[in-house]
Amino acid sequence: MKFKWEIPSRYNILTASGSAVLLGSGTLAAIRRTEMSFGMRLSNWVVVLVFLLGVLSNTNAQTISSSAEDFETNDFSKFPWEHLGDASWVTTHQESHSGSYSAESGSIEDGESTTLRVTLDCVSGYIAFYRKVSSESGFDYLKFYIDGEEQDNWSGEEDWAEESFPVTEGTRTFEWTYSKDGSVSEGDDTAWIDDIVFPINSALALERPLAVPTFHCIGIYWSPQEGRSHDLCQVRYRSLGSTGWKEALPLWYDDRGVGGYPTGYRGSIVNLDPGTVYEIKLKLLRNGTEKEIIAETWSENFPIAKTVYLPAGTTRQTFQITESGSPDGYVLYTASPGGTVIDVGHYRDYCLTVNASYVIIRGLNLRGANRYGIRLYDCHDVVIEECDISDFSSIEDDGWGNRGAAIFSLSTKLKRIIVQRNKMHHPYSDTNSWSEYRDKYGTYHPRGPKTIGYVNSAGNHVVRYNEIYSDDDHYFEDCISSGSNNFPNRDSDIYGNYIANCWDDGIEAEDDNCNVRIWGNFIEWTFVKIAIAPTNVGPVYIWRNVSGIARKNDIEPWNNVERGGFLKTNDGGGKTYVFHNTVLQPEPPAGVGYPLGCSCGLGWGGPMLNTMSRNNILHVYEQGYKSIKDRNYDPFGDYDYDLYNGRIIATPGAEPNGIKGVPIYDRNNGFGEFALDSSSPGYDAGVIIPNFNDHYNGAAPDIGAHEADSPPMEFGVNAYR
Repeated sequence: MKFKWEIPSRYNILTASGSAVLLGSGTLAAIRRTEMSFGMRLSNWVVVLVFLLGVLSNTNAQTISSSAEDFETNDFSKFPWEHLGDASWVTTHQESHSGSYSAESGSIEDGESTTLRVTLDCVSGYIAFYRKVSSESGFDYLKFYIDGEEQDNWSGEEDWAEESFPVTEGTRTFEWTYSKDGSVSEGDDTAWIDDIVFPINSALALERPLAVPTFHCIGIYWSPQEGRSHDLCQVRYRSLGSTGWKEALPLWYDDRGVGGYPTGYRGSIVNLDPGTVYEIKLKLLRNGTEKEIIAETWSENFPIAKTVYLPAGTTRQTFQITESGSPDGYVLYTASPGGTVIDVGHYRDYCLTVNASYVIIRGLNLRGANRYGIRLYDCHDVVIEECDISDFSSIEDDGWGNRGAAIFSLSTKLKRIIVQRNKMHHPYSDTNSWSEYRDKYGTYHPRGPKTIGYVNSAGNHVVRYNEIYSDDDHYFEDCISSGSNNFPNRDSDIYGNYIANCWDDGIEAEDDNCNVRIWGNFIEWTFVKIAIAPTNVGPVYIWRNVSGIARKNDIEPWNNVERGGFLKTNDGGGKTYVFHNTVLQPEPPAGVGYPLGCSCGLGWGGPMLNTMSRNNILHVYEQGYKSIKDRNYDPFGDYDYDLYNGRIIATPGAEPNGIKGVPIYDRNNGFGEFALDSSSPGYDAGVIIPNFNDHYNGAAPDIGAHEADSPPMEFGVNAYR
């Protein structure tokens, strides 16, 4: 069986930045780019050869023009602009993103501010604009607000880059404020904005799909007026210059308008190559509306403009990073050739603080922080790699640990943080298990240190190829988790990690996540493997993860201890896709009657809503337990082609092509290999899922995380070098 959709016959072009390109057939388009929305810096010029089978109508072109502010009138007459604060904004020909003019913040003194504001009737969609800042980094800011709520801010030397934010239907007030602190001026001491596109009519919302990339994925957002839940949005893609189109999973239509997102289509293309330009075709199969966008995945090569070597040997002082780089050149902070150890000996809260952007932190050994090995403030575009972070957190007066972490942030402005190839291990303190009561907090819930957590950040993060582990006396609460809402938030990836030794969730990715992708992780010695309780917005994609030993505590004997689940769920209603995961059942030690893996496949913890499962091995340790536990019998639950040995609790008719049985693994499997034996149920028995299992071997995809006759899976700091 295979998903099939018709091929669109015509399409229109939008650049990755969202600007319309009005071209005829065979036109060579030189597209000026700076930064994609929520994306990494691109090359200054990308020359794109585009053969159009259809062009934007003049009506649509006029619509886009009427919804855009480029300040080419050399005044503020096009929209009902208001000037507030200590000085009025001005138009200037000294700086512009395109054309001859932009808007520049008013001239102000220390302690003053200047605001440009406009109020408009909007449809659901996105506002996009370009901004540039030259100011005292960390003190003098350009801030952007929607209806009085700050969306983001920028300071220091930041070149022209596009920003984009979701807007819901209604009367909306947009504000740009440049403000100074009480002293010091640096740079040009000003800010500029240009090429604003407002969502003030449905045609504009139709014309502007949004693409948000990472290294291997592209998230897509599209709110056409004609969109409906019953009208499937087909997605096809190809690398620029190639001939054949590939299918991706259709976008999911969300008509709820939750989490600040407009109604419309959302979804991801996965398994892409880094640093590659892709053409993406979208088509509503019933209505026939078509669009094309061009987007580029992040490059794995970061330009370095300056290298700062930290002092050699061991230091007891917290190191503060305050100097930013730029998209064209990062500042690299790295260990001296003889090695750098920052061991604050539990006399200080942090080993390292970061209040700068476009920086790389590489090869440091960080120890002894009372709270966080690395504390991130209002920053973006930060790479943390090849570090060893341990001995963080402290012991509270009841003998258990505080909620310290290896890497942590409370900044709502935090975005594009890449954490890769680090070892985060052995916190200073321990966490209570589910069977040990913490009287101080009145709960049995585990409470203690974690490794990575960002609270209510702006998203677009990557956590990959890390090793997270400890020993029985220094357990984590969760391994990767903020311990609060909205982690990792939108357009983020967690993959290729080895994760172990916590009393709650190996990965906790919960609340308002959308286009969050979790794949290729190995998780063992945790109670729950992956928690998405709840997924309020969606979609969330979980595929090709492998789970091992599960346990609730280390007090009870193995024959009595509760095992926990692979996927923890709860109310929410955002779409969740669960494909090709493997729940292992490790052999028990002598005298133990049951294997050591999970007691539940999908649906541990709470209700399971709007979930699709395909091609998973849901092997629970005792067949009386649940492989799928959809306790509310969700009518939107869609479960099929899974290999399971436990009970299926779901709407009648679930798993019509599923296989009840126990997997048999190839006896020749080595390290990182989880392939089924050719005699096993589930071998060559999966369903084709566009973009998720295109390169299967044999008659059909195998069920489970590892396709037979494919290279071993790799996890941790040396994965896929």
